[in-house]
Amino acid sequence: MPTMQRMSTRDAITVLSRGWWIILGTALVFGLIALVVSLIQKPVYEASTTMYVTAGSIENRVTPYEDVMGSQNRVNSYAKLVFSDSVLEPAVKAAGLDMPVDQARDVVGAETVPDTVLLTITARDASPEVARRLANAVADSMADRVSALETPSGGGQPSARLTALSPATVADDPVSPLLLINTVLATVIGLFAGIVLALGRERLNNSVRDDADVERQAGTRTLAKLPHDRLFGETSTLDFGAAASPAAAAFRHLRTGLSVAHSERALSTILVTSPRKGDGKSTVAVNLAAAFAEGGNSVVLVDANLRQPGVGVRTATSDARGLTSAITGRAPLSAILQVAQFDGLNVLTAGKLGRSNPADLLSSPACGTLFQELRQSFDYVIVDAASLLEGPDAEAAARWVDGVLLVARPKRSKISDLHDCMDHLENINVDVIGVVLNEGHATDRRDATPAAPQSDGPATTPVKHAASPYAATRDTPAL
Repeated sequence: MPTMQRMSTRDAITVLSRGWWIILGTALVFGLIALVVSLIQKPVYEASTTMYVTAGSIENRVTPYEDVMGSQNRVNSYAKLVFSDSVLEPAVKAAGLDMPVDQARDVVGAETVPDTVLLTITARDASPEVARRLANAVADSMADRVSALETPSGGGQPSARLTALSPATVADDPVSPLLLINTVLATVIGLFAGIVLALGRERLNNSVRDDADVERQAGTRTLAKLPHDRLFGETSTLDFGAAASPAAAAFRHLRTGLSVAHSERALSTILVTSPRKGDGKSTVAVNLAAAFAEGGNSVVLVDANLRQPGVGVRTATSDARGLTSAITGRAPLSAILQVAQFDGLNVLTAGKLGRSNPADLLSSPACGTLFQELRQSFDYVIVDAASLLEGPDAEAAARWVDGVLLVARPKRSKISDLHDCMDHLENINVDVIGVVLNEGHATDRRDATPAAPQSDGPATTPVKHAASPYAATRDTPAL
C-alpha cells in the first residue's frame, strides 16, 4: 500500500496544481450535466395572488388596532388552511382541472410576511394558464372557507374576511429550472468534488511521478532527471563527443553534483541500482561512468549484476573473464581489466558465474579486498548492480561502496518500492546518495522483454562511435 506522510500546505498546493485537470474536468462535467438536465426539463411557471386579512365586524365595533392585531393572529393559521381538502377540492373543481387533491397540494403554496396581514397564494404548473386559474380558484375557495369558519353559529357577519387584492399574475420567466443558477452551483460543487478527487488520488497513488514524490515520499533528494533523447544508441550509450544533447547535459549535471559531494566526503565508489528491472539503472551506470571519464577522471565501471550482466554488451567488451574471476582468484585484476571505447574508462565485466552464488561472492571478504584495490587505483568506481528488491545481490555489493544511487522510472516505479529500498539500505547502514529519475529513452521500452540480453536494460549490438574522440582499440592495460 502507498505510504502517505502528513500533507503540508505546500504539499497540498503541489498536489492540487498537479491535479488541475481533474479539478477542472470534474467542474466542467458537473456544470455540463446540470446544464443538460436543466435544458431537457419542462419549464414550470408560477402564478401568485395576494389576499388581505381583515378581522372584526361592524357589529363588534373593534378599534383599528384590535382589527390589525386580530388579522395578524389569524394570517398564519390561514396559511395552513390553504392546504386543507376543504379548500383545495372545491378550488380544483372551480378551475376545471383534472387533478387529484394530493397533486394540487404539492403545487400550491402559501406565504406570509411577518408583522403584516397579507397572505400570498401561489400555484405552479408547466402551463402558465393552468397556474393562473388554480391560484385564482384557491384564493376564491379560501375566501369562502374563511367566511364560513368566521361566521358565528347564531348567524350574522363573519368576524374575519379574506379579500384578493388583485387577480393572479404569472411571471414571464419560469421559476424552474433556473438554468444559470443550476449550472453555476453544479460547477462550484464540481470544483470541490475535483479537489477531493485530486487529494484522494494523491493518497491512493503508488507511482513515482516526479521529484516531488521522491522528496516527500521517499525522504531523499532527486539528483537528476534524465530526459528522452534520440541520440541514445541501440545500447542506450551516449556519445559524449557528439553534438550537445539533453541527456548528455543531464549526465554532466549529475557528474558535477556527485563531484561536489565527493569533495565534501568520501564518495569515490558508487553503486547504481533500482527497485525493479526495467528502470534503466544500467543506462545510468554506463553513461555516468562515461561522463566522469569525459571530465578527465580515471574511472572503472564494474558489472556486479552477475545473474544478468549487460555492461560488456554496452561497452563492447568481453565477459569471458571479469569480476567473478578476480573474486575467486582465477585471474589477477590487471589481467581482466578492459578499456572501453571512451578515454579514461576501464571496464570490469561480470565474468562467468558458474555454480557460485552471486550474493555469496559479492559479500565475501575477497570482494571487499577487490573493491578496496579498485578504490585506490581509480578516481571513481561505478558499480552496476542487480535490482535491489529482486534478490540479495545488490545489498551484498552495497556494503563495499561509499553510497548508493537509486534509479526510478516515473509512472513505472512504485513509491512503496522506494520506501522498501530505503529501509533495506538503512538496515545495512549504507548511505543513499539520491535518486535519478529516468524519464525514458527510446530503448527503455524493451527492458523487460524476454528477448533482451542479460541486463535490466536493452542491449543488442555494441554501439559504434565512429566519430567519437573517445574511441580506442587498446588491449587490456596493466593496473
